[in-house]
Amino acid sequence: MKKIIFTLLILISGFLNAQNTAVFEAARTNDLKTIEKFIKEGNDINLLNSSGYSLLILSVYNNNYEVAAYLISQKANLDIQDSSGNSALMGACFKGYSSLVELLLIHKASPDLVNYNKANALFFAATFGQVKCVEILLKYKVNTHQKDIFGKTALDYAVNQENDAIVTLLK
Repeated sequence: MKKIIFTLLILISGFLNAQNTAVFEAARTNDLKTIEKFIKEGNDINLLNSSGYSLLILSVYNNNYEVAAYLISQKANLDIQDSSGNSALMGACFKGYSSLVELLLIHKASPDLVNYNKANALFFAATFGQVKCVEILLKYKVNTHQKDIFGKTALDYAVNQENDAIVTLLK
């Protein structure tokens, strides 16, 4: 009997892992139907995959506005962090997806949330030359004085990158 129960648990676990893998792939590929079905079945919208990414983080990082907007409408945690402490907003700023930056901030994602290096979203935008994202973050009153674990600010990184447009915005 114990072997049967153990086998059933393994099979159920395998099924759930396959289902979870499919929903994370759906977030990556903008498959809204799969995401909607997953949420309507009562599954955890803030589930993390084995790499520590949420559905929202994956949809934003892959520039899937439709899925991200749906997840936000279903009350996904906007400030959920991956295994490095990075958020969807940080990913959008890194990639330069200004429409997703705006969407996240309109719905109250924290511009001042910091990762494990104490960097907020502004660090990502400034370091990777995402001028439009910097402008949006400033509009939402991001902390421009935040210092990372190295004692540097986003302005320091913009200066290092010789990005005059961002340096001007941050001065």
